[in-house]
Amino acid sequence: MAEAPPPPPPSPPPPKSSFSNPPTPSLLPHLSHLVSVKLTNDNFLLWRTQMISYLKGQRLFHYVDGSVQPPPRLLADNITINPDYLTWLQTDQLILSALISSLSDSLIAQVVGHQTARDAWAALERLFASQSHSRIIQLRYQLATISKGSSSVSDYFGKVKHLSDTMSAAGSPLSPPKFISYLLAGLNSDYDAFVTSVTARVEPLSSEELYSLLLTHENRLSHSSHLPTPTNFSANFTSNSSTHSRGSNRGSNSRGGYRGRGQGRTSS
Repeated sequence: MAEAPPPPPPSPPPPKSSFSNPPTPSLLPHLSHLVSVKLTNDNFLLWRTQMISYLKGQRLFHYVDGSVQPPPRLLADNITINPDYLTWLQTDQLILSALISSLSDSLIAQVVGHQTARDAWAALERLFASQSHSRIIQLRYQLATISKGSSSVSDYFGKVKHLSDTMSAAGSPLSPPKFISYLLAGLNSDYDAFVTSVTARVEPLSSEELYSLLLTHENRLSHSSHLPTPTNFSANFTSNSSTHSRGSNRGSNSRGGYRGRGQGRTSS
């Protein structure tokens, strides 16, 4: 009786990949709710900081920084689609979609045609790297030339604060002393005494403290503008005295005439 042939050797296990057990991308569709800042021309660093923090928290940052290459599309037979590639592709496209949803309308065109999250991310980094230097120069010029004019303290402070925040987002934050210097330089002559007082202080002021002091000074200026000046007060006093004197004379003459007429009638 012939012996049975030996069983065939077991098939080799599929090749391992760093993408065999990727983290679940279930949170990616909700990225627009978790990353509150949409990318504009003025806030790339702020947006980038939020995106990196989010993607690292999801263990997905390697999809955009290029540190890990995607798995091959086909298996060793060059016919069968690699399951790891399909898993990678699904997650990559979700990240790409999330990136696009976090862009302002004016910037979406910058990533049109990029097929992977890595390509879109790199395109945005190149775009803002070229704009960063000229943008910082422009912001510094605006800070150096801004003036309060007829604006309220609240409006003026808000404009300077916005420029300062934009500088920070562009990668060149202002130190507190520089912020205060720009703010004081744009005040008009009504604030000369205030500027002298602030610059003479030994202890530094925070921006919040300076804002509070500016509001107080503005209120004092508004109050004093409604008080009569010494010249106007003197003119009003003279006018009132003259009017009162003429009124008294008319009353005296009237009373005197009345008495005369009465005396005349009595003597007749």
